[in-house]
Amino acid sequence: MSMQSCSSTTRAIHVGIKPQAVLRQRTVAPALRAKGMRRSTVRVSAAIAMPAPSDPSTSTEMWGPNAPEHVAEWRRNLDLKAFGSEMRALERELRANQGEDDVNHLLGVLRWSTVLYVSGLALAPFCNIMAGNPIAAVLISTGIFARWTMVGHHVSHGGYNSQQNGKRFHRSTFAKGPVHRVLDWLDWMLPEAWDVEHNNLHHYKLGETNGDPDLVERNVEIIRQQPTPTFFKYMQVYALMATWKWYYYMPNTLKEMFTFQIERGSCPCNVPASFGPQFDSDLSLQRNECPANISTKVIETTSTSMFPIEWESGWHLFYFMMDGNLCRFETALIVPLPCHSSDSARAEPGSEIMKNPFEAKNGEPGTVLFCMKALFSGNAKPLAAMVKCAAPFFLFHFVAVPLPFFLIGGQTMGLVVLANMVAAEIFTNLHSFLAIATNHCGNDVYRFDTEVKPKSDEFYLRAIIGSVNYPTAGILPKPEGKPAGIIGNMNDFVHGWLNYQIEHHMFPDLSMLSYQKAMPIVKEACERYGIPYVQQDMFTRLNKTTSIMVGKSDMLMWERGD
Repeated sequence: MSMQSCSSTTRAIHVGIKPQAVLRQRTVAPALRAKGMRRSTVRVSAAIAMPAPSDPSTSTEMWGPNAPEHVAEWRRNLDLKAFGSEMRALERELRANQGEDDVNHLLGVLRWSTVLYVSGLALAPFCNIMAGNPIAAVLISTGIFARWTMVGHHVSHGGYNSQQNGKRFHRSTFAKGPVHRVLDWLDWMLPEAWDVEHNNLHHYKLGETNGDPDLVERNVEIIRQQPTPTFFKYMQVYALMATWKWYYYMPNTLKEMFTFQIERGSCPCNVPASFGPQFDSDLSLQRNECPANISTKVIETTSTSMFPIEWESGWHLFYFMMDGNLCRFETALIVPLPCHSSDSARAEPGSEIMKNPFEAKNGEPGTVLFCMKALFSGNAKPLAAMVKCAAPFFLFHFVAVPLPFFLIGGQTMGLVVLANMVAAEIFTNLHSFLAIATNHCGNDVYRFDTEVKPKSDEFYLRAIIGSVNYPTAGILPKPEGKPAGIIGNMNDFVHGWLNYQIEHHMFPDLSMLSYQKAMPIVKEACERYGIPYVQQDMFTRLNKTTSIMVGKSDMLMWERGD
């Protein structure tokens, strides 16, 4: 469901779960328990946002026996409802089985990232990258890469929320604010902006032409359409690969954050809401226990409804699910942004909060080029916002780290360390581009012109055909009864645990260990149902991605029937 369409398709109802309703609550915030709030009493005043109807031209069922003849055969033979039911059951099982092992695994990854980074710094004065010794730069780069792709990425998705309520690795507090940003995950991107651009828009609008900010084929249209030799296009692609974290990701996440805050008046859907006790994960009740004042029409006519709820940490988007005989509240999306709790406090057009420094037109991505064009047009605000965001990481990485070596060992040692830090930055960009961009692009990956309801059957399907996996631990030697062995875990670490991109897009808020467990089950189900499940090495994917970026090939199109 589109966030943009929310305001025009929202109808208000009041949902009250009475004290006599039997609730099975997984986690209640300790602070709220301390206040003496009653566990069995929940009061919600919210607006249920019903999904907007699809474009009439694409409202025909695009899978199953009723699909048009031009639709690919595997889609006409697909029993999507049965597949979706299996995946929903798998998600519940994986979530229920997460525990301290998952947190300990996360801590192990964090320790290794720290060891790699510190080891690289210790060797930096002695490994002269300018003389051809890259060891220190590679170690530093891998430590930074791991802190982003494995720790920051999965924690910010809420993969450990149930085990870390009120603790460090809960998404509502991890890396939020200037102090935690430095201690938890210091990088070019602002974590709050990453929440909006990646956790929200990219994951719940995967591959959508008008929704996914990371749709590669659309974002590089300026390169694809250039009347220049292919060689020159490839040179631009390689330059982007070596700089993309600060050139693309940092300004584009800022752009999407500012846009989101302004369009929603700093809260999703501009709907005032209130919530009593704070629930961390989900709330379940049997259908025969559903309170009478929950509209059964809403339950029976849609598999997913969405509404925003305001917690102390910000606005959280909940999905109200109907799965068989189970009604479920699920925190599928959380965006802790500054919010206003009343209409009177909400920003009005023309007020200071409504001024977006990134006023992109025609879906142009926010990049350094965009900021420079705005500067030369007399608008310095995009560049100023970007500099403010970049300053902490830049000053730490390129000033604070080399400075002691200049003071201790003089100019020669200081320059060697600085050169290693610059090389580490380039290596991190190349490594992360390989791990992130190439599993969302290629002539065997689908893109979409229409929207999808989160957690619907088609949502799970799009996660599979709109993503690609790299080699995973499951195909490598492992102990009996274990999802991975030492070699498998090393493989997953090198890939930043992004080799489970399919499973991650299906179940965004699970732990890294859960993806290891899910992968063979999902792949086997895809084989049974005839769903394309693409799994290839990084360099094969790089070739297919760059082919798209220079305009030599095109992605598959869902609405076209591919």
